[in-house]
Amino acid sequence: MGSFDKKRDLILEAAFKVFLAKGFNQAKMSLIIKAAGGGSLSTIYKRIGSKEKLFTAALEAKMADESLAFRKLCEDNENLDIREFLFVFGMRAFDYFMSDQSFSLVKIAHSDNGRLARIIFNRGFMSIMNVLTDYIRRWQNEGLLREGDPFVLSTRFFWLIKEPFNLKRLLGHKEQMTREEKTAAMEDAINFFLNGIGVASR
Repeated sequence: MGSFDKKRDLILEAAFKVFLAKGFNQAKMSLIIKAAGGGSLSTIYKRIGSKEKLFTAALEAKMADESLAFRKLCEDNENLDIREFLFVFGMRAFDYFMSDQSFSLVKIAHSDNGRLARIIFNRGFMSIMNVLTDYIRRWQNEGLLREGDPFVLSTRFFWLIKEPFNLKRLLGHKEQMTREEKTAAMEDAINFFLNGIGVASR
């Protein structure tokens, strides 16, 4: 990796941290430059572009790492049956979507008129959702799940594992769940997903 790429990576990593801590509107370029170890505003514009492009690039870089981690988790557990696979995947997804990073991104999305929300969903959260979408499509092709739009089914699964805990967190109640409570909630969500919305195993 050349010095140009290294500096760009430093800027993206620093920018992501500043955006999460300050929000999009309060994330001043001067703070990002300082967090990246110094430089000039012209350096950022030359390497990346506008503030929105910087946010998008920083988000994509971070979510690429998250997506890779999810795909590695899936590859390590491909031999499990669907229910067991969904449990492993769901527990990891629950931890991510209930993380401070995830909620900081949600706050940024809600602070904007919709433009940043679309970026966060399309360039961010969807990268994780697409991992499960690919496996649902594979299971359908193998005759293990009934037909249906794989992305819609993936979206429903994520909604089932997040709620009502996500809403509580958004309303300011940061609930600390035990492993047993998370396990019970995940098993309920998986049961409903496989049996309650028309995608039960044949």
